[in-house]
Amino acid sequence: MSTMSAAPTGLRVLGRLRLSRSTDESTSLERQRETIQGWADAYGHKVIGWAEDVDVSGAVDPFDTPQLGSWLTPDRATDWDILAAWKLDRLGRNAIQLNRLFGWCNEHGKTLVSCSESIDLSSWAGRMLASVIAGLAEGELEAIRERSRASRVKLRESARWAGGKPPFGYRAVPRGEGSGWTLEHDPLAVPLVQRIVDDVLDGKPLSRVASELNTEGYRTPRDYHVTVKAGDPSLHLRDGEERSSRWQAGTLRNLLQNPALRGYVHHQGRIVRDDDGMPLVLGEPLVDSEEWDALQAILEGKREARKHYKRPDTAPLAGVVC
Repeated sequence: MSTMSAAPTGLRVLGRLRLSRSTDESTSLERQRETIQGWADAYGHKVIGWAEDVDVSGAVDPFDTPQLGSWLTPDRATDWDILAAWKLDRLGRNAIQLNRLFGWCNEHGKTLVSCSESIDLSSWAGRMLASVIAGLAEGELEAIRERSRASRVKLRESARWAGGKPPFGYRAVPRGEGSGWTLEHDPLAVPLVQRIVDDVLDGKPLSRVASELNTEGYRTPRDYHVTVKAGDPSLHLRDGEERSSRWQAGTLRNLLQNPALRGYVHHQGRIVRDDDGMPLVLGEPLVDSEEWDALQAILEGKREARKHYKRPDTAPLAGVVC
C-alpha cells in the first residue's frame, strides 16, 4: 500500500541534499537532486530551493545544519510547502531529532516527503512508517560509529596512525605497500618542541614561554595544523597576518603532558600497551625518559625536581633537523 497522498498540485518544494562525505558516490548530490526533481515534476510541484549540506553527519540535528537549518525558521517557513528528500536518512539519523522535525512540519502546515521510500507525512500511514524508518536510521548510525571505533582500536593496537591531527612535532607518512600510516618527526615543528622543553627544564614559567612564543609570531599547534592541511606549512605568522589563536600556559601544559612526546600510542589520555605490558610505539620519541620525568615533575609543581635533572651532552633531537 502506497503511503503517498494525493496532495494538491503546484506546491512549492524545498529539496534536501546531504552528504556525510564529499567523496560518497553512492548517495551523490546529483542522484539525490534528480530523484527529488523527478518526484516534483511527476506531481506537478515546483522546486523553489535546495538545502544542500556536504560533509555534514546524519547525527547533526536538522535544525542545526548550516543550510537546512536556515529554512526551518519562522522567517522562511512561508517560502515553501513541502520538504522533499531522496531518503529519510538525508534529513537525519536520530529518531528523536527526526520526530522533532516531523512535529515542526505538522505545526507549520508543511508536508515532508521521502521520494524513494514513498513516505508522505500528510497521511497517517506515512507518519507511522516514517517513525519506523527513523528508528532504523538511528540504529544504522550507531552501527557506523561502532565500526569506526573498532577500526581505530585495531589501528592503535597495531601501532598504526589511525588518522586525524598528528601530535605537534610529528607528521603522518605512508608506511608503504598499502599498510596504512605512521608518524615521523616534523622537521619544522621539532625545533620548537625542543625549545619549549628546554625552556621549561631551565625553569621558565609556562606563562613566560607562551608570551615569548606569541611575541615572536609562532603559530599554535592548532593553527599550524591548518597550514599543514592546506599544503603550505608555516610555523610563523606571515607579514600582515592576524593571529587566530594564542599560546597559553594550558596549551603548553597539554603539549608537554602528551604521551606522544615519548612516541607512545595513547587513547583517551592513557598509554596503549601490548600483551606484555610494554607501551606501543608510534614514532621516534621527542624527549627521552629523563626529560619526560623531569617535565612531569615540574608540571606537577615539584620544581625541586629540576635541581636533580642533569641535561645530557646530546639531546634525543640533536641532529634531527639540519
